[in-house]
Amino acid sequence: MDVTLLFPPQWTPTQPYLGTACLTGYLKEHGFTCHQIDLNAAFYNCILQKPIIEKSMQIITEKITRLEKKDTLLPEEKETYKKIAMLSALGEYILDTMEESVRFMKSTKSLSDCKAFIFHQGIVNHALQIFSTANDFSLSLSEMKLQSDMKNSENMVQKAREDTFLAHIYREHFINRIISRNTAVCGISITGISQVFPSLVLAHCIKEKYPSVRIILGGSILTRVKDSMSAIMNILNLCDGIMIKEGEIGLLRFCTGYEDEDVPGLIFRKGSHICYNNMEYIQDVNELPPPDFSGIQPNLYFSPELVLPVYGSRACYWGKCAFCDHGSGYHKTYRERSAESVVRDLEYLASTWNTNYFTFSDEALRPTHFYQISQEILKKGLEIRWITNMRGEGTLTRNMCETAFKAGCRVLMVGFESGSQRVLNRMRKGISIESLKRDLRISSAAGIWNHGFFFFGFPGETPSDAVKTMQFVAHNKDVLHSVGGATFTLGNYSHIFREMAHFDVKSIQLNPGEDLGIWVDYTVKGGLTGSQARNVSENFEKRLKNIYPYYLFTRKVGREYLLLFMDTLGRKGIIESYTEEGKGKGKGKERKRRRKNEIAEEVIKNPRLSDHVRIARFSHDFLGGKESEIGTFIVANILNEKLMEVSETAYFILNLCDGVHTLQAIAERISETYDQSYDRVLKDTKAFILEMWREEIITISAMQSEICKALT
Repeated sequence: MDVTLLFPPQWTPTQPYLGTACLTGYLKEHGFTCHQIDLNAAFYNCILQKPIIEKSMQIITEKITRLEKKDTLLPEEKETYKKIAMLSALGEYILDTMEESVRFMKSTKSLSDCKAFIFHQGIVNHALQIFSTANDFSLSLSEMKLQSDMKNSENMVQKAREDTFLAHIYREHFINRIISRNTAVCGISITGISQVFPSLVLAHCIKEKYPSVRIILGGSILTRVKDSMSAIMNILNLCDGIMIKEGEIGLLRFCTGYEDEDVPGLIFRKGSHICYNNMEYIQDVNELPPPDFSGIQPNLYFSPELVLPVYGSRACYWGKCAFCDHGSGYHKTYRERSAESVVRDLEYLASTWNTNYFTFSDEALRPTHFYQISQEILKKGLEIRWITNMRGEGTLTRNMCETAFKAGCRVLMVGFESGSQRVLNRMRKGISIESLKRDLRISSAAGIWNHGFFFFGFPGETPSDAVKTMQFVAHNKDVLHSVGGATFTLGNYSHIFREMAHFDVKSIQLNPGEDLGIWVDYTVKGGLTGSQARNVSENFEKRLKNIYPYYLFTRKVGREYLLLFMDTLGRKGIIESYTEEGKGKGKGKERKRRRKNEIAEEVIKNPRLSDHVRIARFSHDFLGGKESEIGTFIVANILNEKLMEVSETAYFILNLCDGVHTLQAIAERISETYDQSYDRVLKDTKAFILEMWREEIITISAMQSEICKALT
């Protein structure tokens, strides 16, 4: 019997998925022919072809042309207009650059330049935005948002049966390649909410073409909605069963031909009834084979090196955090692979796939386990680089971290959640601010990059608590090298959900129509509301740019990229990529600022628009200004993904910045057109061009640029 395991869109296409690799290894060990396909990575590569993006751009151009012809726009038309204006302005450039940008992201050349990497990643995301906007949804390298209701299973199943763009892509490019005549079972793994709808469409398309193939869905998301009878009933209309929690034993029996009643962890339909089987799990995870990534295509991943996921344990050794519901996807018993087993896997995978890069997918490595694995890596002489999650309990030692660094650990991902001890205690986090600081200092001193996660809005958190989190980040930036922030979401399998009276939660709103929702709306008795927490988070994100000059980089790269850049540039190299321009400023700063107007006119020769900038004129305003008979003039900057409205005169000047016209020639044209004094126009034009140069909107030659820098 042949088994096909699929990892569907949408997930970040930077590395293979661990779950299907673990299942593949387990099934093969028991004699099955098992094929795994990363349909998510293949999906991105399929979309990012110039003919597909060109076709999508034509649709956008037709949309904006229709809107341009209208005298006035309705509110919903203005929203559409605003959404597609930047794509319209940058479309030609994106089409010309996107294939080069894809190649750049996949090349080792990208690891030598942080800023170039972010730029090309932006081009790829804009190309995806063109495609998705033309098809009325939103897609980037990190997320997918559909127009349809993602929380209503009946609506999702109905939409999945329609002729959507996803169905078209599946049928035209994938179905015949992923299912063979020998395929008896097809497993689809859903680990993120954005994969639910694409998985349902996929199941429908497979059943449509190959009705005899038994389809089973699994993954953490379906485990977290298993108690929603309506959702389970609707999803079972498109598949033969749903496997919850860990799937090795259940999937093996399903493929072996056991009756549905005898398959552990299986949810299935029997007549008009929905049946839930008891679960079984692997108690000794040392008995499991290493993850098997056979069948994956490394060239599909948007990464300059193949980075493989591994694991050292299942479940969480702490398991008490009040906000966390990740554990609902596992059997609760914490199980740990021995350091020897873990390193044996690493050695096998490094040799088989010719890679030195690994990410641990554990909820968190126990500090002692972290040290044991590091020692075993050194004992085996493995030259690898890796990243893992840690808790910040204050139990790390200098020897532990120095050993780990020698063994290849380059990044620790630390969920510190809050800078307020009161909030940490309420979270049942089990760490103290001082213990966290101690771990950060020790790991940083060993050369490791510390990345922290925090969120605002935990029930009962006050504005004062939020300020303490902000202060914690600012005061510890030398040992906490980057952070990622969010706002609190209440999961329906968290301790808070079950014990809301203990956590200042006033009420929980359960919408019967949202049977696929894994987070719920709520109100609090005191402290920050949800909207207030979002405002705090947004405001703090703006401040983070001042705390970390390289914040744009660390906010936009995933953990795999951070690991690769750490290995290539090192911590100092990453930081200096964004701070070296600031060197030399200080005492002479004011003097140089005063001299900016003394730049000779001949220095600014033949200015031109930067490659990442386009200018455009639109008939209607969409940035909140007043409607004008002459239209709205826009500068679209792909670097910061912003639109800037400028005056008609500024637009005229920028239009002449083509690398051919000199500053004097531009001033002459402006003077003649607007009948103004040449000397006054020349002075104003020079000042404007210099300002645009400082904003990276205008480019001048390298030599001229250095002269300008010296003088300003």
